[in-house]
Order: sequence, then structure tokens, then C-alpha cells
Amino acid sequence: MRRVPAIVSSSAAEDAIRREHLNTTWRESLSLNDPRAEPARLYLARRGLSVTFPETLRFHPGLGYYADNCLVARYPAIVGQVTGQGGDAVTIHRTYLTVDGHKASVEAPKKLMRHPSGRLLTGGAIRLVPAGDRLAVTEGIETALAVIEATGLPVWATGNAHLLETFVPPSGVNQILVFADKDRPSRQHPSGHGQEAARSLVRRLWAIGIHAGAVAPLIDIPEGRKGVDWLDVLNLVGKVGFPVLGCAPKALTIAA
Repeated sequence: MRRVPAIVSSSAAEDAIRREHLNTTWRESLSLNDPRAEPARLYLARRGLSVTFPETLRFHPGLGYYADNCLVARYPAIVGQVTGQGGDAVTIHRTYLTVDGHKASVEAPKKLMRHPSGRLLTGGAIRLVPAGDRLAVTEGIETALAVIEATGLPVWATGNAHLLETFVPPSGVNQILVFADKDRPSRQHPSGHGQEAARSLVRRLWAIGIHAGAVAPLIDIPEGRKGVDWLDVLNLVGKVGFPVLGCAPKALTIAA
């Protein structure tokens, strides 16, 4: 009997393409200490960061930027691996740069790569450093690096407010401090999106037996900006503006 070849579904074929794209991007990336990663080091320095670079952040010398499925240009980029709840790699976060260390002038200089449909992004994070029994979490990568530099705490970045709200810590973590962004109130988020996401996460963590708290910056949001974060605190106030787990916070505590 003649064997009929298996038909590969369009979704399976698309997943294979996405996996290969992710793997190729990561294979082509370099350590941030590599001489060729100067645009990334300049960018982080311009942001006011001097922390030792985590190995989970890397540099791509010429990553394609696409809009409407069309290649716009290639830019140097900082890439970070996003892992799921169980620690498996899910996708890559990209920060597109210029060769002289500025954020690239594109519509969305920070983007997540598309991930295979079988990998769950919700609950995951960019695991910048190993976690202990206590862990701090933020939205942005630069915000997380600022908290590491100011407090010495292990910090993971979730990428955005939605992923912060849905974050799931790994087993062994029993204390979480959320360093929330301070966003302007809006009709959809009357208390500010960052603060609301942090509050929701804290409530859920307490419900599963994890001690949790959240703090937002005390500094005012400048005119014309949507919000401030802990990198702004580091640059404007310094390390004294940061709380530490177990100490009275010098920041606006967000009640659960």
C-alpha cells in the first residue's frame, strides 16, 4: 500500500520558523563584554547604569527590524532571553540601538520576538541573575538593572505591566518585592497601570503563601511624560531613594 505523506499544519510550520529564528538570533549574539558590543555598553552608560552585565543579556551586531512584515533596516541590539514559569526559554526581548549607543529611531525600539505557540509567555520573566529565597521584580530591563545596582537584590524583569501582573515565581522563592513603575492615571487605569499591575501581583502572591509587597517611586512625573521608574530614581536621587527588603522603604508603598 502506498504511504501518504504526513501533512504539516501551517501552525507547525510557522512554529518551526519561529524556533529557528529565535535560535539563530541567540547563536549570533555576543557577550556584552565583547569589544564589538560597544553600542550596548554606551547605551547602558547613557542610561546611568554601571552594574556588571548579566550573562542573560547579550548583544546582536545587526538585528533586523521589521514593520508590516517588511525589513526596515538592521540595527545593533541588546537581546535578553525570556523564560517561562518552568525556566524554559520562550522568546527574546530586543532593544534596538544606534551604533553610538542611543535608542534606535524606530516606532517600537523594544520588542518581543514571536514565540512558538506551544510555549507559554504568561508568568515568565527575563531572569537577569539567579534568584534566592527572596526576589525583586520589575517591568523593564533597565529598571531591573537599576534596582540591582542600588540594592544588590536579585531582580528579574518581566517586560511590561501585563507580564508583571501575571508573573509566577519559581519554587524556593518565599519573598517578593515589586518595584513598580509610577504611571499617570488614565480612564482605563485610574491608579496608574504600573501601580495597578503591581497591586494585583501582590494580592495573588499572598493568596498562594508568598510574602509580597510593592513600592513605587516618590518622585513626581515630569510634564510631558507618561510615568517614572526606578531608573529615574537612581539617576535623580541615587541609591538612598531605594528600599531594601526588611527595611522601611523610602518610597511610596502600594497597599494590596
